[in-house]
Amino acid sequence: MASHDTTRTTTIFYDGTVNGIRIINKDFSPVTMYIIPREHLMEAKDIDGIMRRGIYMLIKEDEDCSIEEIYVGQTRVGLQRIYDHNKKKDWWNKVIMTLGDDQTFTLDMISGLEKYGIDMAYKSGYTVYNSANPQYTITSYQLVTIEKIFEDIEFLLATQGYSLVKKHRKKSKSKPASAPEPPAPEEEQVPETPAAEIQEEPAAEAPAEEPVPVIEAPAEPAQAQPQPHGTWISLDKEFNPTGYKIQAFSFKGETHETSTYRSLLKDIINLLYKGHSAVFEAIADGGDYLSGRMRRDSSFNKPEQIEGTDIYFEANWSAVDSIRFVRYLLDDCSISPADVCICLYAGSQMAEPLPSEQENKEDKPHYDAFMEGILHISAKDVTGLGKYNPETGELTVLEGSQINLARDNTKGPAKLARNQAIDAGDILEENGYSILQKPYTFTSPSAAGMFILGSAVNGKEKWVDSSQVPLKDLYFKEQ
Repeated sequence: MASHDTTRTTTIFYDGTVNGIRIINKDFSPVTMYIIPREHLMEAKDIDGIMRRGIYMLIKEDEDCSIEEIYVGQTRVGLQRIYDHNKKKDWWNKVIMTLGDDQTFTLDMISGLEKYGIDMAYKSGYTVYNSANPQYTITSYQLVTIEKIFEDIEFLLATQGYSLVKKHRKKSKSKPASAPEPPAPEEEQVPETPAAEIQEEPAAEAPAEEPVPVIEAPAEPAQAQPQPHGTWISLDKEFNPTGYKIQAFSFKGETHETSTYRSLLKDIINLLYKGHSAVFEAIADGGDYLSGRMRRDSSFNKPEQIEGTDIYFEANWSAVDSIRFVRYLLDDCSISPADVCICLYAGSQMAEPLPSEQENKEDKPHYDAFMEGILHISAKDVTGLGKYNPETGELTVLEGSQINLARDNTKGPAKLARNQAIDAGDILEENGYSILQKPYTFTSPSAAGMFILGSAVNGKEKWVDSSQVPLKDLYFKEQ
């Protein structure tokens, strides 16, 4: 008797009805799918795990309960994101959410899944409500995981009677008579175009007159504009900007100068308001989870006003919280965080081109310095970057780290390394900072910290990751 592989799924009918909330799992899959009718959104808030990261699809079903219209997005706050859509979008009647833990759905991964899902939606044959396709670039490394997750998503959808590919019918009742479905491939329709139209349409102006395209290719960033010197990082990446000067940001390829995180927040809010005023009006009127940060009065610690409005927002945030605030607003406006990049100064050797011009960013060591897994240590205006080796106990101070040469209470290996770096020209003054030009490895985290800060430190406590977790909690819990 021939054997075959089996796959087991479980479907939970949360409210005990077939047409209510469904929770679907597949054996050995890291994701959980939630199918929630719009009228049951408030009931869903108590579901365990419903506020995790992931992607979602707002759908409108036809009379046969098949997908007719679709919108694909990402969420960092689970169902909370859908509550925002519930206030602002009227056309949908059900949401399908695929969520997982933060290890599975990093910010990088959900941006890639959103991009992949929107691409699939445009190819599906459904009416797609995404107004723009994110400019996020999926790397070959990410693609393997994204495709595997989407295999699980498609499988789980199929168990519930859904498909990401529209099933064509002999006659479509939903399409108007003026736009019949073509009976043959597109290239076979060309001869049916009236001759008069072909003659009247100037060849040079044809692209401007073309009404057909659904997706436009992203505009190339202006090449004439000189780019600021520093490290460009898109907001879909995990990084900690603490201690790093900001000198510019780009929004959808256009570069803007800025000098503080407060001005970054103000400038991006004003840019977003121009195209998404309804989102900000809803926040200011108390209809959003960000309403505590934005309202129609100036009763904030450091209020800033959106240009031409009576809406104010709190601008007194740290660098980390300013970036977090911007990400929340982009999410509310259904804009990919990959469309916004900031330029951080951390030494001339860390210069990078704009992300839209990069290839294989994961292979660039200075870009990686801001990513999860890299440690940092800070004091006053100095921040150093390091990488810890748990097998040897060594910590390598990375190129681009800021060194506090104004303070020198060093001794032992740290003092020797400082003197060697200075004599060899491995620490150079750049824009008021002393920047390390090559990596230096130390036998202990404390010696590495002393090398950077110029005084004795407890390295296991002072070195932290991008989530502010100290080294001692990352590697020394059992000691």
